[in-house]
Amino acid sequence: VFISHGGIFGTQESIHWGGPMLCIPFFGDQFRNSMRSVQDGYARWLHFGKMTSDDLVQNLRLLINDPTYKQKAVELSRRFRDNLIDPLEEASFWMEYVVRHKGAPHLKSHGAFMPLYQYLLLDVFGCALVLLFLAVWLPLRFIELRTPLIGLFEKVICFSKDKTQQAKAIQIDLKASNKYRYAG
Repeated sequence: VFISHGGIFGTQESIHWGGPMLCIPFFGDQFRNSMRSVQDGYARWLHFGKMTSDDLVQNLRLLINDPTYKQKAVELSRRFRDNLIDPLEEASFWMEYVVRHKGAPHLKSHGAFMPLYQYLLLDVFGCALVLLFLAVWLPLRFIELRTPLIGLFEKVICFSKDKTQQAKAIQIDLKASNKYRYAG
């Protein structure tokens, strides 16, 4: 039995050697990896904050004595190791390939040769921001130009209180006022 926190490399090692796992995840991807191992049937999961020594012993005995955990781990290991090419041979092939083709520039990402502003999509975001600005600014500008023309023909009534606390209505004629006209 392999006791692990459920990290990706420990999980792969357990799968490679065909051993059942006891997962005690702490953070990150360990919870997802542990859950997947339990669902695949070759592991058990313990919560670190809630586990007791009895839980640990009980789960270890179950993983050792129940043959289904070992069988599922061995089956998964068999599938994991079943490759067309040995991974070491494949890695050495690709290293030799790069040497034979002088660095293999045809396999390099085009992102390595792009200017930084294109790689980070700043040109696309800049264009989108300009369009958004124009979509908001132009209608506001149009409304601002039309408002003084409409206001010239209307009157506004303002109320104020004099010293005797009586309200007086004052009419202001906007035709005489130039403060609403657009200065350009």
